[in-house]
Amino acid sequence: HFGQTIINDFGRPYQEGFNNVTGFSGWGTAGRFTIYVRGEYQHAPSAPAYSDQIRNVIASVDSNPVQPATPFSTINQFRLLDTYVSANLENWNLSFGKQSLWWGPDYGSAMLFSDNAEPIYIFRASRITPFTLPWIFHWLGPMKFDFFMGKLSGHEFPPRPLIHGEKISFKPTPNLELGFSRTTVFAGGGHPMTLGLLIRTYFSLGDNPNQNRTNDPGDRKGGLDFSYRVPHLRNWLTLYMDSFSDDDPSPLANPPRANFNPGFYMPKLPWLPKVDLRVEAVYTDPPTPESHGGNFVYFNTNYHDSYTNKKYLLGSWIGREGQGFQAWNTYWLGARNSIQLGYRHAKVSDDFIPGGETLNDGSVKVNWWLGRDINLSTYVQYEKWRAPILAPSPQTNWTASVQVGFWPRSWSK
Repeated sequence: HFGQTIINDFGRPYQEGFNNVTGFSGWGTAGRFTIYVRGEYQHAPSAPAYSDQIRNVIASVDSNPVQPATPFSTINQFRLLDTYVSANLENWNLSFGKQSLWWGPDYGSAMLFSDNAEPIYIFRASRITPFTLPWIFHWLGPMKFDFFMGKLSGHEFPPRPLIHGEKISFKPTPNLELGFSRTTVFAGGGHPMTLGLLIRTYFSLGDNPNQNRTNDPGDRKGGLDFSYRVPHLRNWLTLYMDSFSDDDPSPLANPPRANFNPGFYMPKLPWLPKVDLRVEAVYTDPPTPESHGGNFVYFNTNYHDSYTNKKYLLGSWIGREGQGFQAWNTYWLGARNSIQLGYRHAKVSDDFIPGGETLNDGSVKVNWWLGRDINLSTYVQYEKWRAPILAPSPQTNWTASVQVGFWPRSWSK
């Protein structure tokens, strides 16, 4: 509802003060089988509960009862992030466990599935080796397919919904790659999954805002993304875009209802071969009556906690009825060492959150390898935000982090 100071961080908790994450990852293989584990201890300070005014606004825009004034407790917990087992069968990878996905070509935001939220429990089948269709369909080029079925956590209205997603991507030319995707949040408390319901989630089309939960095919989203290396500039410029539309099979079916996240990447700048530039914009406030009041994008009439996992957005950090952009300028000191400057801007519509919201932040990140096995990453961000519902005047904050990573390669044997 009120933006995020830290984004795309696997739903890790954070509050004002000292926060800590200490963890490990490891894997093992045996023939066609693999096991991967990533776990961490997380600490975040406490914070007071939202005021009555803020809780009333949240209840109103979500069409839920007003929740009690519960303070944010100090968090000291161990969490498993990506932790799964997998098997390679005939060029398909079948896996089960907690897994994160990033479905999109963008660097700072993915519209349908990102790592902004904690990984969810899913069964996943993904094509490892691209395949080519026979006959005239070979012009589509090499193709890959990804499918998952899983469950979402932290939902109350209704609890325990399921989610499935599919993505097919193909590369008709060396410069162009296209992807079509779809996700559906369905079932949940009081609405058990049946074969008929599962079939409806795949084949029901169009928007049915007044449908009761008994016949509801779920919160469906259709996505389209592409990445295009500009001919004659293929070593200089790549254009890309991620998009999705609620309840439509694809943004192409109804562009005015769609949401877009375009961007471009320049791996080197003229006369500055060690400097790259990336710029992206994101937009979730389409000019359609359904969008008014935040009741369209990343919201559903029958699934009020959609599109989240443990209260964090599964998709783009911009959230409901927002627009913004990001830019990064990276200077490469070597193959692995870099200094990056970043900027992020976001605005949220005032017909969703009273008074609207505006956020601007600038950051500096240094990534440095201290020898063969140790990596040091430092990050400083200055943020200025205005949200009259939270504070009467503009506010500022600083976020600073130091991260040390150790890869004991001598242990790999």
